[in-house]
Amino acid sequence: GGPAFLVYYGPALLQRCKSLSEMRDALAAMAAVYNAGRRLWPRGAQRSGQTVTLEVGKLMVMDIGKAIEGSVSDRPSVWVLRRLNDVEARLELLSAVDINDLVRHGVAFVCVDLQFDGGEEPDEFSEHVPSSCPSLVSPLPHPPTPVVVFPPAVHKGF
Repeated sequence: GGPAFLVYYGPALLQRCKSLSEMRDALAAMAAVYNAGRRLWPRGAQRSGQTVTLEVGKLMVMDIGKAIEGSVSDRPSVWVLRRLNDVEARLELLSAVDINDLVRHGVAFVCVDLQFDGGEEPDEFSEHVPSSCPSLVSPLPHPPTPVVVFPPAVHKGF
């Protein structure tokens, strides 16, 4: 089942890596983005043959180690994959105020822990379901449910 994901700027992110450690961090970050994309667009037979673009340009211009540690901003912030429309999402670094604005406006999003280890299970996440969110309308029997994840390292800053 689909949709398939295209991580825009993903190859460029990997090409910037100068060491094995940076490559490992970049691949873990991309795995986290793919995982977040699947949470915004659950697998379904109705979406077979469709492609969703997940844009990670913000990661490409930052030091990957600092991005993963969350030390790229002077204020507490969280990586968020924000759904832009039915076929696009963008990875952004947002403050708590910005995240509250997304919630207030009913925008579908997933907070992303770039230190992805593959061990995340859906029941470990707390869910955020906007009461009315046009971006959640899909041909699936149930609209996708965005999942908000606040990694332990982020809680310290809020």
